[in-house]
Amino acid sequence: MSDLLTWALAFRWRVVSLSAALAVSPVTAPLASALLVLCCLEKTPRQAVLSAVMASALLAVLAVIVGARVWSAPATLVGWLLIIGMAALVRRFASLNLALQLASLMALLGIVVWTLLVTDPGSVFEPLVTGLLQPLVSQGNLVADSEMVRQIAELMPGIMVVSILATLLISLALGRYWHGLLTGQQQFAAEFRQYRLGRMTGLIGSAALLAGYLLDGPGASNLLVVAGAVFFVQGLAVAHALVKASGLGKTPLLVLYLAMIFAAQLAIPLVLAAGLVDNWLDLRAKLISRN
Repeated sequence: MSDLLTWALAFRWRVVSLSAALAVSPVTAPLASALLVLCCLEKTPRQAVLSAVMASALLAVLAVIVGARVWSAPATLVGWLLIIGMAALVRRFASLNLALQLASLMALLGIVVWTLLVTDPGSVFEPLVTGLLQPLVSQGNLVADSEMVRQIAELMPGIMVVSILATLLISLALGRYWHGLLTGQQQFAAEFRQYRLGRMTGLIGSAALLAGYLLDGPGASNLLVVAGAVFFVQGLAVAHALVKASGLGKTPLLVLYLAMIFAAQLAIPLVLAAGLVDNWLDLRAKLISRN
């Protein structure tokens, strides 16, 4: 794997072409972002930014050729610049924790601002949701009435923020892991096990979580979605830290991830709660000290 990464970084045109190619599909898009993160960490932030600009220009040209939406290229560039900015923080301060904290803070502030500015997100996103569901409806795979479309549309701001946050975190984590393969100093796993939101971001997240539970309306629901996702990430860090300290291998983590797929209604809230408690009561330290 390290040989492949070295080959990809050897010339800028390889980074540019690979980033553009991977960005075409939503499945491989995080790999494109991770490659730019690696470029930032291994080369320089300036080279990563130049590669991102050139790759987005290539995407725009391809969009014109195939008749696709040209605006997706600048939107992709904005996302890449955000991710490279996070990677630059990791490079400058050698702290994955700081970058993840900032990403979580931006997600929380973003949904708070959206909630204050837009009181009826359903009317904004109904056309988008209708368009996304139309292929499934026309094929007979889904029955979508106006109420269902409305409910999904009202949650779209939170879904979009969480999607952006997830892409950013996955890309940053993968790029950091790849960098460890190149340097021979693999720090990602240890850094993630130590991750916590901190007091300021944790306070905003806790307030958003409480508001989501106590208030009604789409704004409250979106606050709940984003705040829950933020604490969920810390809950995963808690789980990884406890499993590492227990010495039981990776089996408990495999069981946990399977539970989050097949028993999501139980497992996900438990992981979220673990992250919330850990941020304020240092759950990791208390449980690990007992082992």
